[in-house]
Amino acid sequence: MKSDEIKKIRESLLLSQEEFAQKLGVTRPTVSWWEKGLRHPSSLAVKAILMLKEIEKKRAHKLELLQKTFDKLNKAYFEGALTDYRIELSRRLKRFLGKACPRRKLIRISLYHLEKRDWQNLEDTLKHEMLHCFLYEKGYPMGHSLKFKRMLRKIKET
Repeated sequence: MKSDEIKKIRESLLLSQEEFAQKLGVTRPTVSWWEKGLRHPSSLAVKAILMLKEIEKKRAHKLELLQKTFDKLNKAYFEGALTDYRIELSRRLKRFLGKACPRRKLIRISLYHLEKRDWQNLEDTLKHEMLHCFLYEKGYPMGHSLKFKRMLRKIKET
């Protein structure tokens, strides 16, 4: 397995070298050496890396489903106003289920919480974050204002 392949797989999994090393049962310097081409992984390590790559394929599929859900909700509740938004699954986001970054046209969803809750409440989390973005796009304060709470209640009732 080539060094650039290893790095590409690690980055696609959104893992630091330290996190990747822990999952593989090796040290961080070992991963660094692999990625620089200074050393090569054992056949057992290659099998483990390929297993992690399969996990990445499943994550990509989940991201595709997430984007379809976003598109459906955008049409149904937000007048299709949320254009050019990206959805990201974040391993680092652990305090919140999601985070709206409307200035960057980005919504982050916590992979940690999704896996913990087995993807339950995904639509509710997405609606919540999309509402923050919608209010921003319409020129309103995007925080948890009274307007936000009223609109969220109305969205949940429909």
